[in-house]
Amino acid sequence: MSPEQAKWDDEISSCEFGDLDWSMFIDGEFARDGAQAFGPEFTRDILKAWHELQHLSGPIDAQNLREIHRVACHQGDLRDPGQQVYPQLYECTNGKHLLNGSAAQLMEDLPEGVVKVGRSSDGSIEQLQPRQVLDSSEIMTLLDQIVQSYNENLPVRGSLESLSVFLRSLAWLHPFADCNGRTRILLLQRELRRLKLGCGAFMYNNNVNIYVSTTEEFKQSILEGIDMAQRSLSLGANPWDNLAVEKHHLNFPLKVSESCEGQMRGWHKTYSLFKKQ
Repeated sequence: MSPEQAKWDDEISSCEFGDLDWSMFIDGEFARDGAQAFGPEFTRDILKAWHELQHLSGPIDAQNLREIHRVACHQGDLRDPGQQVYPQLYECTNGKHLLNGSAAQLMEDLPEGVVKVGRSSDGSIEQLQPRQVLDSSEIMTLLDQIVQSYNENLPVRGSLESLSVFLRSLAWLHPFADCNGRTRILLLQRELRRLKLGCGAFMYNNNVNIYVSTTEEFKQSILEGIDMAQRSLSLGANPWDNLAVEKHHLNFPLKVSESCEGQMRGWHKTYSLFKKQ
């Protein structure tokens, strides 16, 4: 074992968040409500899934990605061809509602097959939407492509940037009928440790912000999450207090109009309340 590997193994042994494990999976914006922010069932199931995933080792492939989803969800598999996936994004990514950046910038690094592109009269990219109609064979083909690209990118683009592209691509593909968000956050936490990037990430937002973030912006949000997780180890508490939230908003200005932000918050909060019932 190399000295670097031994050092990392020592660091991993101190990576246990204990009673704060839930902070890896409940967004910082809801952290004030504690471990039960999304209801006891969500917290119980996601922590059980996290502990079950510890036996998976080695690089990600499409099959163990589906296994992670199975552990995370315990229901359903690939989405049906007629299942709608955030259709409102088509409006929220246009020039009227996207305040910083452009749909063309969001499109960078995304596989063409996962996105429906709206173009202006001059042919430029104007707005984006996840492709709504994909059959199971198309989803599996795209899933294989996304995973292959991720593993090929790692030595070329670096671990964190490759991980950011990977998770963004998965978000836009939205391959599963349910639990896409929790599958991605489990993947994030698993890959951060496997790639020796950190003990984990306490993200401010685990679900919808990824759709209006470029690769660089999402990478920066992961770095913020890693820092918050590290802070929790010294504080012994979830670090997403009012001051941390205010700093987050300064570092990550609103990307979409207030009306679209309201819709996006609604997607996430509706999901959370649904899971509480």
